[in-house]
Amino acid sequence: MTESQITKNRISEMAVQAQAARAQADRTDIGTKEKFNLLGAAQTIEVSISILKNSLKKDASETFIHDLQHNTADAELKHKRQRQSVRSEDGVFLPSWEKGNFALPNSIIRSALFSSCSNPLTVTGHQKIKTQGQNAIILDGHLVDYDRLVWAALLTIAKDTPLAESPDSPWTTVTYWQLATAMNINFGTSAKKAIRSSLLRLMSARLEVRVKHLNFNLPQLVEISLEEVPGRASRKNPDATTERIVFRIPKNVAELFGRASWTKVPESAMKFSDLVRWLAIYYSSHAQPYPLPLKDLYDFSGSTCGMAEFKNRLEQALKKLAKEETPEEIRVKSYHLDPEKKTMTVKMCRWTHQEA
Repeated sequence: MTESQITKNRISEMAVQAQAARAQADRTDIGTKEKFNLLGAAQTIEVSISILKNSLKKDASETFIHDLQHNTADAELKHKRQRQSVRSEDGVFLPSWEKGNFALPNSIIRSALFSSCSNPLTVTGHQKIKTQGQNAIILDGHLVDYDRLVWAALLTIAKDTPLAESPDSPWTTVTYWQLATAMNINFGTSAKKAIRSSLLRLMSARLEVRVKHLNFNLPQLVEISLEEVPGRASRKNPDATTERIVFRIPKNVAELFGRASWTKVPESAMKFSDLVRWLAIYYSSHAQPYPLPLKDLYDFSGSTCGMAEFKNRLEQALKKLAKEETPEEIRVKSYHLDPEKKTMTVKMCRWTHQEA
């Protein structure tokens, strides 16, 4: 038996183990903490599988991560990271972006992965997600609009930390309050509960993404573990503990941040919800207006209502984004619905400044 075949057999065995752990996590008779532990075990196995699969690739040069020379100056590193993800002697890093922004891959932004619908259809098994252009996404799991904000905040926290390439890669620890602060939301019991549920969905989601001409497996968007640490003790509860989030971003996520493949999304865009948020983020990833079929906007936004209702929601959302109190960086200048061609053309205020 060749070394390659031995590796493939090992991958198959590990895949069965990971699937068994995920199946246990799907049980309804176990607690949330146990679900996190089981999903964490599955993710650890899947990271090892991803490493083994990468070792089998014939052309390891097929990547959107820019390789830096060992003697690259700090100024060049900073310049390259403003454009795309990079690999240096210290590891693989996401691009860098300024405070006041989040960053998301265009392949994710221009898709229905994080549905704008308040009550999205539950995805079970492998389902192809509606995407724009030549990109393709297959999701095994269930994600909602809120999860995009949580994931974007985790990316921001981890952007200057080497991404996970092996089971021994470093972890980042944050409190729920710190994560809520990064999300720009008020922290409280309901926020903590919503974040915890979102983390569980993000842990459970597995993606297969095709960007341009390359395929990438993402067994996880983020690896997460929950850690119990001593809390504020009291006479009634001397052994009080509190829960912290321990996470790391897998290396393959960096493949989605190639040159001209990601967008800096203003924090103001994330403060909306549902279709308004999706539109603000979607048009942040464009630099000029062009007519889009209503059916495409319907599909890419993950809408599930009837088309007539969608047209009404779309116009109401655009009206909201066109209000004077909307920050100029995401404000709609004008929009035009062509009833014959059934297309919508949107112009953003920031594009006017770019043209000037």
